[in-house]
Amino acid sequence: MLLIALGSAGGDNKDQGAGMKDGTSTPTVSDKAKAPKVPNLEVIEHSTESDSFTTYIVGKVKNNTDKQYTYVQVELNLYDAEGSQVGSTIDNTNNLEPGGTWKFKAAALEEFTSYKIKDITGY
Repeated sequence: MLLIALGSAGGDNKDQGAGMKDGTSTPTVSDKAKAPKVPNLEVIEHSTESDSFTTYIVGKVKNNTDKQYTYVQVELNLYDAEGSQVGSTIDNTNNLEPGGTWKFKAAALEEFTSYKIKDITGY
């Protein structure tokens, strides 16, 4: 969903993929459609990585427009083995340039088995 000031400009950035804590991922929305409309902000890859204390969901967001985004945020939901939501996490950046990519790294403080990219917002 692209935010313009305090309003919404459409829902083309919703549910752009999911993955498992073991690093496998499921197809993104654009993988499932034959001729998808390219969203303004798009997750082009995602996975998990861990250090000795925390698991992170990492990936790249691409700005598919010719405008700079002052602020961009990716929101993720976390799920247990039964599919119940156990938490959520976010990461954000400033000044994503036209055609640019941003490497996000969102810390997951809860134990989880899978995750879903719920939204990417920007203005």
